Amino acid sequence: MNEHGKSSSPLLRERQMIRQLTSRAIEIGTPIIAESALVQDRDFNLKDVEMTRKLIETVSPVTVENFQLHAHLQLAGKFSKKMAGLMGLDKNEMECLGLLHDFGRFITQRWLREELIENRTLRRMGMRESLLKKTPDVRIFTNRNPGNQNDVEQVMNGLSPAQKVIMMADICGKRKADGSILTFEEVMQHHRSSRSNYRLTTGLAPLWASEKKLNSDVVNFSERIYRASFDWFKSRHVDLEEMRTKILEEESETRVQAVMFDVGNVLVRNPDSEIMQDISRSLDLDTRVVTSAWDELVPKLQIGAMDSEEFWKKFSQMVGKSLPVGYENLLTRHLQTNIDPELEGLIGTLKKSGFKLAVFSDTVKPHIEAYDRTGVYKPFDVRILSPEIGVTKSKPEAFSIAATRLWLPPQGCLFIDDNPEYVQNARNAKMKAVVYESPAQLKRAMKEIMPQE
Repeated sequence: MNEHGKSSSPLLRERQMIRQLTSRAIEIGTPIIAESALVQDRDFNLKDVEMTRKLIETVSPVTVENFQLHAHLQLAGKFSKKMAGLMGLDKNEMECLGLLHDFGRFITQRWLREELIENRTLRRMGMRESLLKKTPDVRIFTNRNPGNQNDVEQVMNGLSPAQKVIMMADICGKRKADGSILTFEEVMQHHRSSRSNYRLTTGLAPLWASEKKLNSDVVNFSERIYRASFDWFKSRHVDLEEMRTKILEEESETRVQAVMFDVGNVLVRNPDSEIMQDISRSLDLDTRVVTSAWDELVPKLQIGAMDSEEFWKKFSQMVGKSLPVGYENLLTRHLQTNIDPELEGLIGTLKKSGFKLAVFSDTVKPHIEAYDRTGVYKPFDVRILSPEIGVTKSKPEAFSIAATRLWLPPQGCLFIDDNPEYVQNARNAKMKAVVYESPAQLKRAMKEIMPQE
């Protein structure tokens, strides 16, 4: 193959992948928004915001790989809604557009291409053309002289108020690792650094021809537009720095709206010790040998890094034993699938009181399938399970993912687990959390945390 063939091959494979992801997004998303104001020519309402949220979380569920993008879209939605309210624009419409403004990044992270893919995908889902035009095109920054004030004024005059809202919601809607929101100046510093070192920052290689247009003039000119827009809003009594502070204050004061339950040793008995004893008997092995292999392999099974077949194959190799007939059931035959009646009553009361309920568990796929069949997950609105999100509760990002899955700031979440380490991780993430001992103890603890309930 010639040099041209070698260099184009990775991009051709990427193009095929993008087409597949786009087709899947269109297939999944079209029926979700078909009755929404994104498609229907009518005014927006709260149900349209709900449908937009459903579109995002269904097309690309929150995982360790994309939770930061989800968090960015959610924050951009908040900024869009607040700016719209102060500018006399439709708050529900602008929140929906803020949530969707970087939708293409679920398909590709490539500069410019993600915007083109986003427009094409949403258009094929049926989204109204008039709404698509309210998200500004990044090509307004290309072929411009950053030192030319006339170019700046021309672009600013060409942007509608709605376009300015979406553009600045994108800029301002960026969080730090600790959950706080970057100041405008911090965003500008990040913009200069990341865009000027695009290839290094993204790790993308080779580059598409369109990405090569992202030169220093584009970076400098776009910063001038962002600063001009910041001042434009301020001249209309919309202070984006004050808005950032207000959002953080509102988040810190959020009352508990969602309750997350661990499964093992909370909802049902943890079967791990019985499973390991059963494996020891079935393979005639010392429990220490089983425990050693278990401790090395189960964490990979819990985050979906291996499937059950690979787990048992490696387990057999590690312990030096052939697997017995029926080994496939060893992981599940000791599962308890009946929730404690007193705890079940508490869950029912919380649900009737309007709380969003979630299971948040480090688990393995065979357990998920068994709990699905037996209805353990049925009372819950959301499930946050380690093989599906790609990380366990031993990692801080698991709690950021959980809050993002619930569309809430961490302060609005209560986490219940029997493991003190995980409870502390939740508290470190600004969640309220309880070490579970019994239904009666949990009720007492919840009354202290949520006295208003």
